[in-house]
Amino acid sequence: GWSKSEADWRGIYIYNFFGPAAPNAYVYGSRERNELETYDVELDFGSDFEAFGRQHTFLVAAEYRTFSRDIPTYQYVYYGYVDIFAPDYSFIDFDDPASIPPQDGYRRRDDTRLGLGAQVFFRATDSLSLLAGLRWSQVDFTNEAADTLGGEVDPGSAPFFVESKDKFDEITTRFGVVYSMTSNLNLFASYSEGFVPQTGIRRDLTTIGPETGVQLEGGVKGE
Repeated sequence: GWSKSEADWRGIYIYNFFGPAAPNAYVYGSRERNELETYDVELDFGSDFEAFGRQHTFLVAAEYRTFSRDIPTYQYVYYGYVDIFAPDYSFIDFDDPASIPPQDGYRRRDDTRLGLGAQVFFRATDSLSLLAGLRWSQVDFTNEAADTLGGEVDPGSAPFFVESKDKFDEITTRFGVVYSMTSNLNLFASYSEGFVPQTGIRRDLTTIGPETGVQLEGGVKGE
């Protein structure tokens, strides 16, 4: 699979912080852009096989995914002021290049994810079935943020560039057992481990670690 999306929009808003007294309010222009591209490849293979006089099932799966996002950031543009109770924006010429907010930085994120797993479903007896699975996951992150103009926008700030890179590897397992007491009543139990990568940069410029968990479940099912 492949997907790509691009969004680009402009808007105006009124903001009165330290501005003229009501009914007047300052008018600013803003701009937003968002570009996102993904690639996905999944391969799955499964089949039945015979062992110990019974039919069993195995499944092997592999995946490769990439995620790339680019979000340019822009300065605001001051247009003037309007009456907040009866705003009239007709004096703004959106075709004037001076009305277009200039780019002053960006935020970028790139992820590459690999996965390889296998599981086997054993039919040990007519009443007892067992499941065992194993998965290896790898995630490679890069997060960037930059302000290329900084001080020209706010005298108290300055241009900056920050980058955070990290790679996580994890092996997770799952096990299950089902015992058929009757043709419509089963006992079951399962154990599974989870691994969910997170995104973002901490204050110390390190990447947030993945979320992990363990699930235990057991019970009776009937119909």
